Amino acid sequence: FKEEIVQEQFDDSFIEMDNENQENQENQEDDNSSQDDNPEDKEEKKTVYYRNRKVIVQKYIENPLLYYKRKCDIRIWVLLTHRLRVYIFKEGHLKTCSEDYDLNSKNAFTHITNYSFQKYSSNFQKFYIGNEVPFSDFQEFLDKTYPDKKYSVKNNLMKRASEIISLTMKCAKKHINRKNRKFCFEIFGYDFMLDEDFNDFFLNYTLINKILDNFYKRKKGGI
Repeated sequence: FKEEIVQEQFDDSFIEMDNENQENQENQEDDNSSQDDNPEDKEEKKTVYYRNRKVIVQKYIENPLLYYKRKCDIRIWVLLTHRLRVYIFKEGHLKTCSEDYDLNSKNAFTHITNYSFQKYSSNFQKFYIGNEVPFSDFQEFLDKTYPDKKYSVKNNLMKRASEIISLTMKCAKKHINRKNRKFCFEIFGYDFMLDEDFNDFFLNYTLINKILDNFYKRKKGGI
């Protein structure tokens, strides 16, 4: 799949700035705690702070399609070139939880699929390396578990994902590569989810440079 469309590069800096501002504010509140010990005043300050923040609210999908009783979402890799062309990698994977799904469970390992979180579960990698299921195994599961649906990862999932990716790209055409830099690219990890009725949902995307940055930090200076 290739199309001359563009991708909005959401700037994570505003999130980092918000976190830093929140930390600074909380530290300041702690420093002033001896001067102002009124709980109501503190709660009011926090209310005002959060009221002024920019946030995105996303409804929790209560009936996700389960992979052998475990919650999962779908990761698809996307590359954007300096020519504003987009390439979608055909071989994505599922990110799965380590515990069986229970909507009412307070065990976060049943709800949060992220690798960075699941790696702390005692059941991490019990079924798959990195809790990641390749599309080939996912398709085999679908054919076996939902034969009447005749759902195809290639013809249904990837087609719909490509449409959604195209829309997100086109939304920010004028914001991309404003300095007209040459021979550069960006890689995005798009996350999707299916519910038990095979309705699809776009969750979010991650910039690969953030992933690499965290990897190098774990390696204490890189490779």
